[in-house]
Amino acid sequence: MVNLGTDNWSLLNGTATVTGYRNGGSGILTHRGTRGLGVSGAEDDEVDSIDKLERLEITFDTPHRVSYPEVRSLFDNEGPGGEPEEEDIDLYLGGTLVIHYNLIGIEPSGAPGAVGRVNISVPDILVDRIKYYVNDTQGYAIVNLQSPGWM
Repeated sequence: MVNLGTDNWSLLNGTATVTGYRNGGSGILTHRGTRGLGVSGAEDDEVDSIDKLERLEITFDTPHRVSYPEVRSLFDNEGPGGEPEEEDIDLYLGGTLVIHYNLIGIEPSGAPGAVGRVNISVPDILVDRIKYYVNDTQGYAIVNLQSPGWM
């Protein structure tokens, strides 16, 4: 795991920025090999709500088509009381929410080859901001943002 030492990081040759937040303020970004981006905190390489609410936001200079984001480390048995972990994704265009997803872990932690991967297919829409977060009404979730080619 690499602590990037900053709360924002340039992506896509400077045409996008990812920013980390922790409890509404700045959150230091981390990156872990094939697992992706996270926010430094209770689980340094993930976005979680273990001790403080964390989120990642990706902002594009111009609208982009997003078709297949992948989230990792979202398991079916590591939430409160062994419940599935959850995460929310909001996609925006021009400050307006276009679509919301609530992801729920389906892979059991510890199973051979399990990485807690959740893939979603997004309809053919343009977005200029993506927000990955744990809803404050949820107890606990862990998420790694994995989007090949963004870093």
